[in-house]
Amino acid sequence: MRAGAGEPHVGGGPINPIASSAAAKVEMHLRVPVHKTSEMLIEKPLAPLDVTAKESDKKIKVKTIRHTDCIEVGHDKFDEVVSNFLSRVGETNVVNISPMTYTHLDIGSQKLMTDFAVMIVYRG
Repeated sequence: MRAGAGEPHVGGGPINPIASSAAAKVEMHLRVPVHKTSEMLIEKPLAPLDVTAKESDKKIKVKTIRHTDCIEVGHDKFDEVVSNFLSRVGETNVVNISPMTYTHLDIGSQKLMTDFAVMIVYRG
């Protein structure tokens, strides 16, 4: 059986080497500063502008409204669908509106048809 730093070892339990070291016996008088205000002692640096822009709650989104998707029972509702979407998004959130043309296979005639659409880039 081993004896600790100046103390005989009694019992069958393991010896704690940290408690028996010379560093554990050094008495230190430390003070913790107490402030009545809740100010931060260490302040984080401000985030760069590009990081702040990325963390914005509104992300850039794209919505494409095709003319063929807006025809219901022979009635053309394209203008109404686009107007409803734009009013729901809000004018201040619209970044860009681009007209587009595209081709698709018409089910009835089995021919390629050219049609139009609108691509709307917005914040949402």
